[in-house]
Amino acid sequence: MKKPAAKLPARRDDLVLQAVGGELLVYDGRNHHAHALNRPAAFVLRHLDGRATAADLAQGLTRELGQPAGEQAVFAAVQELAAAGLLAAPVDASRRRVVRGLAAALVPAVASVLVPRPAAAASCLPLGSTCTTTSQCCTGVCSSVGSGISQCQTTGV
Repeated sequence: MKKPAAKLPARRDDLVLQAVGGELLVYDGRNHHAHALNRPAAFVLRHLDGRATAADLAQGLTRELGQPAGEQAVFAAVQELAAAGLLAAPVDASRRRVVRGLAAALVPAVASVLVPRPAAAASCLPLGSTCTTTSQCCTGVCSSVGSGISQCQTTGV
């Protein structure tokens, strides 16, 4: 009797997904990371619902890309997505496959960067903010407004 195909893990449900051009941008607010996925990796992530098998996704990926994509491409994408922390469950070692001989268009790619928290992302103070040095101001001008207080200004006062 043939053993049923193993289900692939689901993607995390707290991710923010946004298609941009031919890629999918994924924001992980829990870890403050942003990930850019190419078409193969994006297709696999979108379809990881905890019920799909590698064979299911390989058929869909073949239709999506217009060229044959085997289970090997799906397993490679699942490994990349797991390594980026985008899956709800870890990937079983038995599912891991070595990616060899995949066409370049089928190789899943996940590029990740750390996204600074909003407070850390601000690199300068806006007009009217209290300042102590000119380098703090987006306008490049920190001027005294009286009573020992300085503010970012458009021109020196």
